[in-house]
Amino acid sequence: MKVTCDSTEDFERYGRIVGRVIMFLRIATSIVLCWFLLERSLHERYKRFLGQKADSQKHVMDKTRKEFLTGRDFTASIISQVLELDKAISPAELQHLDEIRKFRNNIAHGLRKKLPERKDGESALRFTLTFVFGHIIPNARVNFWNDQQYPF
Repeated sequence: MKVTCDSTEDFERYGRIVGRVIMFLRIATSIVLCWFLLERSLHERYKRFLGQKADSQKHVMDKTRKEFLTGRDFTASIISQVLELDKAISPAELQHLDEIRKFRNNIAHGLRKKLPERKDGESALRFTLTFVFGHIIPNARVNFWNDQQYPF
């Protein structure tokens, strides 16, 4: 595709378009990376959950059952539902996880639905910091970029 700029207005318009694409890519990348951390944390919590169930001796947790419960059929979506049912995560955390997972899936599978906006990226990062690192860094805060730095 060849793009020509016949005037200053064309150049400015193309610059704004490129700027928006760059901003979207930053947001999309942030959301995908947040989901990577969240999914890993979910799996760690799920392993602890299964360990607690096995240790309680109220449930039989033989090798076959453990392999089934940790196999590929148990997606992050299912795991988060199970953890919420057991009160290992809150309903609000489940809602955040679902929102971020849906954005990540949309990004990974073709952007057919709503594109994530800046506020979505910020929300994902805030939640990820709390969910993944809250036990290490209480009240984690982030200084987000401002419109002065990235005016597109």
